[in-house]
Amino acid sequence: MKCFVRVTVAITAIALLVGVCFGDVTYTGSLVAGPSDGGGIWVNDPGNDPDWFPANIEWTVSENEDGSWNYAYFIQVYAGEVSHFILETSEPLPEGHIFDPSGQFGELVIGEWFYPGGGNPDMPGPVYGVKFDETWGIEFTVEFDSWRVPVWGDFYATDGAAGGLGINQFWNSGFLLPDPTAPPWDTSIDDHILRPDSYIPEPGTMTLMGLGLLGLVARVRRRNRNVQISASEESK
Repeated sequence: MKCFVRVTVAITAIALLVGVCFGDVTYTGSLVAGPSDGGGIWVNDPGNDPDWFPANIEWTVSENEDGSWNYAYFIQVYAGEVSHFILETSEPLPEGHIFDPSGQFGELVIGEWFYPGGGNPDMPGPVYGVKFDETWGIEFTVEFDSWRVPVWGDFYATDGAAGGLGINQFWNSGFLLPDPTAPPWDTSIDDHILRPDSYIPEPGTMTLMGLGLLGLVARVRRRNRNVQISASEESK
């Protein structure tokens, strides 16, 4: 009976350990343009047509049960449309490190440097990451999974009227500031958003540890059973 209790307690502890480590963490936050811009987001409208004011971005980053991370971003502007959205990531970023993408976009460009000028007018500086191209509407959501853990970084978005009046862009106000090294949490730090880092934890590490503990418990249980059988045979 004692052996059964020990096995049950061990299995319960392993289940709780894996449950706490995987699939039980969620971070949320948002940035919005302030009354004079710069209150989290800078909105640039050279045509003096404040179609994108106020603009905001919201994010939810949550750990999946297998230890990977789900990244979801909601972008909203007052009027007009967004043509593309660029999210910073750490480099290098092989294509397989972003998987199961979804949302209102036509093409996903993974692991490239994006520079100011041309299709990214008034971008504050170059950024490495992913580009959700051919987005549409005054609000949309993009989402994907990755093994990369969340850290702080930047974003940039623009409409499709590059080179003409009424161009609108917006980006986080901390774009040109160093990315914070503080751990992820709810809200924002220095007007940055959560995005994928270059660090990838070993998949299934905790699961393997749990299986090892289960194997140990099984061996102890078999040994106790053998001892009990031997004792029973000796008493006959």
